[in-house]
Formats: sequence, C-alpha cells, structure tokens
Amino acid sequence: MPILFEPLTGQPVQVHEAQVFNFLGKGYRTANPNSTPTLNPAKAAGGTQSEIPSAAVKINYASLKDLSERLGLSTALAKDVRGNRPYANGEDLMSKVAGIGWYSMSSKISYDA
Repeated sequence: MPILFEPLTGQPVQVHEAQVFNFLGKGYRTANPNSTPTLNPAKAAGGTQSEIPSAAVKINYASLKDLSERLGLSTALAKDVRGNRPYANGEDLMSKVAGIGWYSMSSKISYDA
C-alpha cells in the first residue's frame, strides 16, 4: 500500500491504491514535506548555482516543478496555486487554494519578488 503524507503535519499515512488520487486531491503529498531536498552528488560537483535549492520558494513565481518537487504538492494542487496567484501572505494562499497545507510549508515559502 502506498504511503502519503498529511498536508498539515507531514505524518505518513498508508492508503489503499484505489484511494490515492482522492487523498492527493485533498492535499496529501507523495514526498515528505518535512524532509530537505538533497542534491545529486554528481550534479553538485560540477553543477551550477541554479541547481542548488534556495532557502524559500517564491510562491508567486515558482514553476509547477518547483511547487510539486520543492514543496511536495500534488500536480493538481500546484496547478491551483499557480492559477490563483498572486498571494500576499499565508492566509491569502489558504483562502484562494482549498486543501493547501500552508502551516507545514510556511518556512519554505516567500511571497516577495
């Protein structure tokens, strides 16, 4: 059975395979939102500055890839975030995007340019 992570707490939850899409639609993630991204050592040795993750994701400008990989959002939730921009703060984000786990990723988000 697949393991998904709760949107607010990041706690792992086993779900039945037939229910995975329902849980992803509610904001559950396939990656642990509390884990820090790791670099591929081969890329880090010869990589560029753009391959190194910055401290915060600029929520008003981030790509779908950044929203899903760096914040652990499902593709559907990342599309909702992108489609309801701009956001002034966490409360604005939560009011515009249903099911977003802002509290678990508040330290990973920046609202400035």
